[in-house]
Amino acid sequence: MCTLILPARHSSDYTALYEAAIGLKWKVARWPLKPPFPRLRGEVVFYGDPFTAALLESETKVCFEVPPFDWLSGLDFQWIKRRVCLGPLHDFELLRKTVSHNAESVFVKPAGDKVFPAGVRVALNSVETDGLDGEAPILVSEVMDFSQEWRFFIRQRTIETYSIYARDGVPFKGRWVWEQEDEDAAVDFMHAFLQSCRASLLPSQVIDIGLTSKGWAIVETNEAWASGLYACDPVGVLTALRASSLQL
Repeated sequence: MCTLILPARHSSDYTALYEAAIGLKWKVARWPLKPPFPRLRGEVVFYGDPFTAALLESETKVCFEVPPFDWLSGLDFQWIKRRVCLGPLHDFELLRKTVSHNAESVFVKPAGDKVFPAGVRVALNSVETDGLDGEAPILVSEVMDFSQEWRFFIRQRTIETYSIYARDGVPFKGRWVWEQEDEDAAVDFMHAFLQSCRASLLPSQVIDIGLTSKGWAIVETNEAWASGLYACDPVGVLTALRASSLQL
């Protein structure tokens, strides 16, 4: 039997996965922030935040996989529709000039831990970056406007579940609705990417895509075990997560 581990605190995503796991006859364990920690055996699936993951790793000696920092920047232009560069924080100005050409503004985000807010910048705010390691990896890219953005939970290059999550940069709230034509186009693009792209993928991974004036493009990728559900089917999410299950 599979055991789903969730953080001790509550959220709508945790509740949805808890209920889905119970429906699948899985066990569910809440991982506390301090001892005593639960004793775990057998097949284990984790979903939660990086802090709880770090606690779990330190207690069980497991390791949770994350996509490599250069995953997005290593994709062919046909899949990302913009220039994306990976480099150290202290090379921000060089990276900005590399991707921006005549534009002053670029999109910048931490490639690893979220040590400063992602966003469109002309320069990095010293208040945000003072004290940070100059070697910390960052991703810098041309600014893109996405008219709609979709999240896909992927298992072994197979789509398990998906959902729209933003229109014109505004996150969806409340009732989740979308046009069938938009859904079909998003799914077709993701199928084409999964079938044709040579990029390596984790057993389970989240890939976000968006529609731009140049066509569909990959927005970013994240570890499935720490990505928000939006309106994705919780059972589909668990199916994807199980591809990266642990044996304890």
